Amino acid sequence: MNRQADVTEALNGIAFGKGLFVAVGGGGVVLRSPDGIDWISKRLSPPCTLEDITFGDEKFIAICGSGAFSTPDGKNWTLENDFGGSTGLTRIAHGAGKFIAGGERGGIWTSVNGNDWTKRESGVSRRITSVAFLRDRFFAFVDGALPRVSEDAIVWREFEFESANLPSLLDGAFGNGRFLLGGQSGQVLTSEDGKKWTRSIASPYVNFYRIRFANGLFLSPVGSGVILSSVEGLKWTEIQTSKTGQSLSDLAFGNGRFVAVGPQARIIETVEMQSEPSIPFLNISAFMGIEIRGEVGKTYEIISADTSPSSNWRSLGKVSLPVSPYRWFDPNPIKNSQQRFYRSVLVE
Repeated sequence: MNRQADVTEALNGIAFGKGLFVAVGGGGVVLRSPDGIDWISKRLSPPCTLEDITFGDEKFIAICGSGAFSTPDGKNWTLENDFGGSTGLTRIAHGAGKFIAGGERGGIWTSVNGNDWTKRESGVSRRITSVAFLRDRFFAFVDGALPRVSEDAIVWREFEFESANLPSLLDGAFGNGRFLLGGQSGQVLTSEDGKKWTRSIASPYVNFYRIRFANGLFLSPVGSGVILSSVEGLKWTEIQTSKTGQSLSDLAFGNGRFVAVGPQARIIETVEMQSEPSIPFLNISAFMGIEIRGEVGKTYEIISADTSPSSNWRSLGKVSLPVSPYRWFDPNPIKNSQQRFYRSVLVE
């Protein structure tokens, strides 16, 4: 479903938290919605192009080239820090109790509360194009160079990869028990431990400027209204979100719905999460797994067997329920006409 907000500026980022979608863009424009359908807009002062937004510590933090704004509800905003001048901030993320923002000349800024920010030495002078928190470490993606990595967002080192012939990596996410980094020309790196990496190509004609993990899927808007989706990061499904063919810049998931925003014509795409396997956005009919319904935050063990009933159930791993219902996809599905049965067991 395609919707157009009552603003003229491009939308650059979107986040979900506290039951609310909040999108930001040019001219200090902010949009908020509980369902991704009906939106309320306002403009922040002083006006600036809001480049990105994240949710953490019960608040939203949005950044522009030289400042950070915070809000607990998407309605009342506070200018937290102007950073003392232009820093060219481009992206922001939250993880391990910290906010992290990246910008021009290798600039990395961190904060534990979104108000007091400290500049960190990244070890590079090139532009930081994106930042992300993946499981237990922070990544800062560098224009034309290997990413920087840190466990505490304070001390940074170069990302280690055995091949020097690697196009620039642009963004990353963690989900389904694996790290995923994406780059130019469709390059993808995946790893279960963050040390040994598998390299693949999703498509030589796309660039992974944004990668999100939500509801069991890696997702990336790659241009022309197309979003690529994958369970394990090796096989990708192309999703045409609308007939407009216009680019999308970011997406978020909440309240059983994906919402994507874009820089051209203020695109807002909403896609319902439904149980029928015919929904093309998810393409769930192509995957094997189980839908888990339970208490969010609880840990469930996934077990499987080749027959039912069976006395030979084997563990496939554990998952902390991020939403309910939640679709868990088998990272190693069986082939051909074989069958597999799944159960989820609450871990006490």
